[in-house]
Amino acid sequence: MTKKTNLYLIIYIVLFFFIWTLYELFIKPIIAINFNEPLGEIIRSIFKILIWFIPCIYLLKKNNNNVYISLDNMFTNKIKWTNYLPLFIFFTIFLVVGSWVQYGNLSIKDTFQPHNLIGSFLLVGITEEMVFRGWLLNSFLTKMSPVLAIVINAFLFLAIHFPIYFYKGVLLEVIISGQFLQILILSIIFSLTFIKSKNLLVPIIFHMYWDLLTILFYT
Repeated sequence: MTKKTNLYLIIYIVLFFFIWTLYELFIKPIIAINFNEPLGEIIRSIFKILIWFIPCIYLLKKNNNNVYISLDNMFTNKIKWTNYLPLFIFFTIFLVVGSWVQYGNLSIKDTFQPHNLIGSFLLVGITEEMVFRGWLLNSFLTKMSPVLAIVINAFLFLAIHFPIYFYKGVLLEVIISGQFLQILILSIIFSLTFIKSKNLLVPIIFHMYWDLLTILFYT
C-alpha cells in the first residue's frame, strides 16, 4: 500500500466517523421529529447512501490496485454457497431460539413495520459491508497481517455503533453487559467470510440475514 493510499485511508476514517457521529446525534433526531414513516426511513436511507456508499465506491475505484480484492472482482468471484450453510444454520438457531427463550414464544414482534426493511435490512447490510469489508478491511489486508486487519476492523465496526448507543443512553449498559462483544464477533465472522470467499456478496447476505431475523423477532 502506497503512502498516498495510507493517507486516503486515515483521512477517510477520521472524516467518516466525524460526519456519521454528527448525523446520528443531530440530524437523525430532526428527521424523526419532522417526518412520519415511511418517509423518514427513506430520508435516513438517502443520508446513509450519501455518507457510506458513495464515498466508499469512489475510493475503491481510485485505489482499485491497492486493495486485497479489486472492485472489479469483488462481486464476480465464484461462491460455493454450500460451504456457508452451517453458518446460516447457526445464525438461525442462535436468533430464533434466543427469541423463544427471551420472550417465551416465537412470533413476529408487534413493533415490526414493513418500512423497517428499507433501512434496517436492505440498506444496512450493503452499505456497512461496503465500508467495513469492501473498503476498510480490503485496504488493511494489503498493509498488515490478516489477524491484525480483522481485529482493527472489528473495533472500528464496534466504534461506529457508539454514537447511536450514546444517543439512546445505552452506551454504558452495552459495555457493562458485554453486548458489545456480539458486534465484535459478527464483524470477525463477516470479515472471515469475505477473506475466504473473496466476494463481498457473502458478508452482505449474512449481514442482511442477521438483521432480518433481528427485526422480525427482537425489535
